Amino acid sequence: MERFTWRPALLARHWRVDVSAEGLAMGGAPLRPWADLDEVGWAFDEVAQTLVIGLRLRWGRREVVLGYRGRGPMPSDYAAMLRAVVRALAAARPDLEVVIGHGGRPRRAMFVTGVGLAVLGLAGVALGLWWLVTLSVGEALGPGIVGAVVAPMGLAIALANRPWVALPRMPLADFAAGFDPGPK
Repeated sequence: MERFTWRPALLARHWRVDVSAEGLAMGGAPLRPWADLDEVGWAFDEVAQTLVIGLRLRWGRREVVLGYRGRGPMPSDYAAMLRAVVRALAAARPDLEVVIGHGGRPRRAMFVTGVGLAVLGLAGVALGLWWLVTLSVGEALGPGIVGAVVAPMGLAIALANRPWVALPRMPLADFAAGFDPGPK
């Protein structure tokens, strides 16, 4: 059994993960066997030099996200843990497929956020139109322009994160063969 510790974010406490050929255990919790694993997901984003990485493992209703968020290169202990988990998974469950992209709760949250932004943007456009009729053009421009920018942006976010649309998948064996998360 290999043991890894890392900080998922700058101000977060250290996480401890134990990886073996039989399963995974976090923070001294009981071992979760690979045989019972239902889904594996992988998400990797780099936004303005900030890494947002997540290996999502789902056993029934229990979801574990081995994640990292931070600036600069990925910590070597986190990269070693990812390699160990993917290697153990590929050996134990080569029949699984890896879901590529953000899924689960983060995807649903982004969808709801996008819908909320679209509704607020449309409300801004409606307010601008109302003020155009009741007040003046100058006062109507503010909410109208902001709403016209925010509504399509929210719609784009919602459409990109529709929870009922299946994310791309790839066989775990292919994923593991090309997996190189960072520093060794």
